[in-house]
Amino acid sequence: MKKVLLFTVIVAGLGFTSCSKSECECDVAGQTETITEDDVNGADLKESCDALNAIYVAFDSGSCKMN
Repeated sequence: MKKVLLFTVIVAGLGFTSCSKSECECDVAGQTETITEDDVNGADLKESCDALNAIYVAFDSGSCKMN
């Protein structure tokens, strides 16, 4: 019973950590830059990624997507 409980706790912990690892990947002038939540200073990462993508596409200099 203890092994089952330990296994459940480990699997649940891995599930929580893997869901929170979002990042925005931008390809600009042949270089890839990864932006995380720490880089956007408390702003919503998806909104920031979408805004960056709009700017890069408008100037035809690159693109961004969420991973």
